[in-house]
Amino acid sequence: MDKLDKHWFGGSVEKFFGSPIFKLHRKDSPSTSVQAAEKLDSQKLEKLVYEAIKGFGEHGCISDQILAMFPQSAKTQ
Repeated sequence: MDKLDKHWFGGSVEKFFGSPIFKLHRKDSPSTSVQAAEKLDSQKLEKLVYEAIKGFGEHGCISDQILAMFPQSAKTQ
């Protein structure tokens, strides 16, 4: 992952972290869902997932392995 980051992103893949709020809820979501999306720190969560994937090295991983590392998050799906 580091090689990919350095080659394609110049070592600054983190600039892509942080999803816009409108992507974190449906257009017809109730106001409570919109409020929850506004409170979510997507930049922090995306960085955690990136670091977890990076930890698997060049062979990578599958989503089940990442979900197992963050069991609390998997319960909300």
